[in-house]
Amino acid sequence: MRSLAGDAQAHRHHWSAIAVLTLATVACTSAPVETYKPTPLPPLRVTQIWTPSSTTGQWTFCGDACAGPSPKTLPTPPVPVIPATPFALPPRTPSVPTPPPVPKAPTAPLATLRLSADTTFGFASAALSDVGRHSLDVLGDQLKDPTLTLDVSVTGYTDRIGGLAYNQRLSERRAEAVAAYLHRYVSHTTIRTEGRGPTGSLTAQSCQPSLPNAQLIQCLAPDRRVEITVVSVTPS
Repeated sequence: MRSLAGDAQAHRHHWSAIAVLTLATVACTSAPVETYKPTPLPPLRVTQIWTPSSTTGQWTFCGDACAGPSPKTLPTPPVPVIPATPFALPPRTPSVPTPPPVPKAPTAPLATLRLSADTTFGFASAALSDVGRHSLDVLGDQLKDPTLTLDVSVTGYTDRIGGLAYNQRLSERRAEAVAAYLHRYVSHTTIRTEGRGPTGSLTAQSCQPSLPNAQLIQCLAPDRRVEITVVSVTPS
């Protein structure tokens, strides 16, 4: 009897355990599943800051007590300003004006000869008379030195009697006749000639037009002339 009772009790314990496991399984499958949620971290606090010195301009390290700007707003280190070297233009050399050429002192004529046309030429003619040729021979002997550099000019004049064109041409022919004769002595020299007709009168104030014709002709004799000017030119 005891054996059967023990078996029955053991059998009950077995089915009780099975019932408990079954209930536990049902409870586990029907319970809600919890989702994992990470715990948020506290905000990051910056406790180490590098800041520029206000006196030396160098960067130094400090902790919480550092009174400086946030690392996000750190100022850019100042760029040293190099002063520009002043540039000065070289002094301008004043231009020296070229001095004007010094005029040569006028050279005194070596010879000036005034020949009367009444004795040097025939009446109303440009042909030389014997007196005229002799006067030119004397002058030519003085000028024929080949070492001299001469400037010779011959100018012919007439009186105011007669036409202007006729007198102009007569004064030119007489000057050319004298120059041609002198050229025998100074062939190395150029002789300039000019005729001025009745201009350059020497008797304008002394010979009145109211004089009789013969007296007027005689009064105007100094106007009928040929002037020869010889200048010695100094080589430059």
